[in-house]
Amino acid sequence: MQQNVEFEPGELWGYRARSRDELACVKVLKVGTKRPARLKIKFLEDEHEGREDWVPPSRLKVRWEDRAGFFEAERRWHAVEDASAEAVDTIEAKTCTLIFDHLKALHYIDWRSADRRAVLWTDDLDTFEAETGLKREDFLSYPAAFSEDGQIVAPWPALRVAAQALARANAEKLLDLADQEERDRPRRAIYGQRYPSRSGGLYIDPEICIETDREYAPQWEMLRTWCGAEIQERRSGLAELRGEVARLSGLVEEAITELDKAGSRRTARHLEAELGVPLDLIRASRKT
Repeated sequence: MQQNVEFEPGELWGYRARSRDELACVKVLKVGTKRPARLKIKFLEDEHEGREDWVPPSRLKVRWEDRAGFFEAERRWHAVEDASAEAVDTIEAKTCTLIFDHLKALHYIDWRSADRRAVLWTDDLDTFEAETGLKREDFLSYPAAFSEDGQIVAPWPALRVAAQALARANAEKLLDLADQEERDRPRRAIYGQRYPSRSGGLYIDPEICIETDREYAPQWEMLRTWCGAEIQERRSGLAELRGEVARLSGLVEEAITELDKAGSRRTARHLEAELGVPLDLIRASRKT
């Protein structure tokens, strides 16, 4: 149904209660005054035998004289959905929605279309282009893709390209989240997960956490892949370097401690000054 439509008695509309139903011609008889909103309609086709009913306005999809355009829009949508059907519920499609969710991309990418249909639908093209670095023309080149009223609807390959572009552009943030997720799994497997709130919060049992983590693990792994091998190698190298620095700092800390015990305080203080990091800080870092 069109948004903010003013219905008037006597108007003819196309009525549909369920998405699989045929569009039926109805006449608006009366506009209700109570809540929730209701319209009294009369079915005009012979098969309905003049039936009248009170119905929600959302079931009136299009003015009857505009139904040809409505059918054409549906045809385009069905073509995009058909081109995306094989990707629905796959690991790749679920990874897309995981990325969109953590990057708050669902403010400009429709969640329902992405999650349930593996279809890209955005009505904020300026934000979409700025965040992904991609151009609308690129997405309109996909078979079955179309643009209407400042929106773009494109099939599964376009959704994947958008998610991969966002992953590369936000790789550091996403990899930090993936690392944190990996660190949290063992704790959740033992203690479960608690989500506090003013109403008392929600507690998830360890068994459910294990099952959920097992389901999401392939998505997190694919997310890492989409972030790019180069940044992962760099982060891995930095992690190894930090580990080596920590090991050497520990050795120096032990040497300083032994020098203090042996009475060589001047040498110990000189070595500590050369280290450039207070011993208390090194000891604290080794405990965490």
